[in-house]
Amino acid sequence: MAALRVVLIINPVAGLGGTVALKGSDGQAVQQEALAKGARPQALERASVFLRTLLQEAGSQSLTWWARPDDAALLKKLGFVAVTPFAQAVELDADATRNTIAEMPSGVECVVFVGGDGTARDVLSLVPANMLCLGVPAGVKMHSGVFAVSPGAAGKLLAALARGKFVTPVQREVRDYDESQSEIYTYGEMRVPESGGWLQHTKSGGRESEPLAVEEIVADLAEKLGTYRPLILGPGDTLRALKKRLGIEGTRRGFDVLTATGPELDVAADRIEELVDTAKMVVSFSRKQGFLFGRGNQQVTSKALNTIAPEQIVIAGTRSKLHTLKGRPLLVDTGSATVDQRLAGLVEIVAGYEDRLLYRIQSAND
Repeated sequence: MAALRVVLIINPVAGLGGTVALKGSDGQAVQQEALAKGARPQALERASVFLRTLLQEAGSQSLTWWARPDDAALLKKLGFVAVTPFAQAVELDADATRNTIAEMPSGVECVVFVGGDGTARDVLSLVPANMLCLGVPAGVKMHSGVFAVSPGAAGKLLAALARGKFVTPVQREVRDYDESQSEIYTYGEMRVPESGGWLQHTKSGGRESEPLAVEEIVADLAEKLGTYRPLILGPGDTLRALKKRLGIEGTRRGFDVLTATGPELDVAADRIEELVDTAKMVVSFSRKQGFLFGRGNQQVTSKALNTIAPEQIVIAGTRSKLHTLKGRPLLVDTGSATVDQRLAGLVEIVAGYEDRLLYRIQSAND
């Protein structure tokens, strides 16, 4: 499985004011006061707990890192091997986190930050809205919902994501305490991973009811995409159930399209290529093998997949179906290495009603 691509940001002064009864660590004046009172930095210790847990749970080969030089040195010291320091060190001031985010290379899948609410606000201010982030708690003020409950828990959560376990993307608030107003304010939402295992509404005795899960997937997709046109619907039993919900019999093994002028059944590659500029496409994957594109759905060509925006592709599948992959990634084999890499990475799987899982796509040729 391809390594998870992560940026690590450690705010070394996070939590500095807590042990000396200050309400935070933001600002040089507060930091100097904390040090004068005998405060001892704790962020690196908490980062080390997080990283040691992660290393134990996932190993060193399952993640690729980018970090500031000092943070990169810590990663290497603890045993991680795929580490790229940013080109230049930055001053550890209020702009350090922002500068690091600004240097973030393309292809990064998760930003992990060690700090408190102030650090979370800095990260929020610059990361793309859909970027996955995870906070490792090390600050004084911890009002935000973007942090794991402990550094060790953060390590286990990121390990689950790196190893292909079931992890759900959720939106959580970034909040911070304004001492001048004595108020807690909300500054926005951040997309963070959450590992909750099986969801109560699709299981019985710890096992998912697959027919019920399929019904929930169909209900979710019909509600969100039912009026979207053109809507390209792929093969498989789950999507055939969706086709019936949307009023067409559809084909089990072919692609059907709902357009503004009516349904088109069992369409060929050239028609799909004509539509993908403005269409949404809903597909599933093969049980056990895990092929998303390249097996049984050659109607979707590499040309079409190079045209359609990746976010316009909706992937559906139950947890039971994902379990048959035993943690292996979904596979694409489009005949174009460039298109395969364009599709690779973490994606959301619709696994039930209002239920999403993060899962990895990888080229079958890697």
